[in-house]
Amino acid sequence: TDVISVTVNDAVTVTEFNTLDAKTATAISLTGGISDTAVSMANVGGNHQTSGFSAATTQDTDVNVTITGTDATVSQLNEIASAAGGTVTASITGDISTLESLTTASTDVISVTVNDAVTVTEFNALDAKTAIAINLTGGVSDTADKYSSVSGIGSDGLAQIKIQDPDASITVIDEVNMLQFADIDDATTTAVNLTGGISDTAVSMANVGGN
Repeated sequence: TDVISVTVNDAVTVTEFNTLDAKTATAISLTGGISDTAVSMANVGGNHQTSGFSAATTQDTDVNVTITGTDATVSQLNEIASAAGGTVTASITGDISTLESLTTASTDVISVTVNDAVTVTEFNALDAKTAIAINLTGGVSDTADKYSSVSGIGSDGLAQIKIQDPDASITVIDEVNMLQFADIDDATTTAVNLTGGISDTAVSMANVGGN
């Protein structure tokens, strides 16, 4: 019942918040944010928050949250991020079919590792859900035009792939011309897989003298 205005300068766990919350009748300011395991904030299914985490985010509506320990599930991470008004920092690994369901914000610091191949469009969508580089362990697989135009203008997605995972494995599933190949090859330090082959004029591949 005591009206104690409390500000915590460093990160608290949900348990620590609960203990402190029992000692005051007013909202607690969590300047240092919350740092705890995913399960301390939301159930694995991600359809409800723990009572302590819900109280914390209600009292400090722009609190920053860091998830420690075992990676959250996509559902957990979405539930936690929807409640936290500040930045969410976390790591998550999985296949693109699972990770594409993330609803985190572009300002959230989510370390994402994708285990299987993504298309450029899938990469772009995932890139909008985190502020940091994506690890493309499974590489990228798409048609030539998604990487670069026939006139050799690289896509924004390809440019970001080069920046974020410069040794990503890139596969082109249809024919490329030499201008497209040059863009794609420049985006990775790993050999490009040209599944669909090369289709272009002779002069684009060798000089007239053939030397």
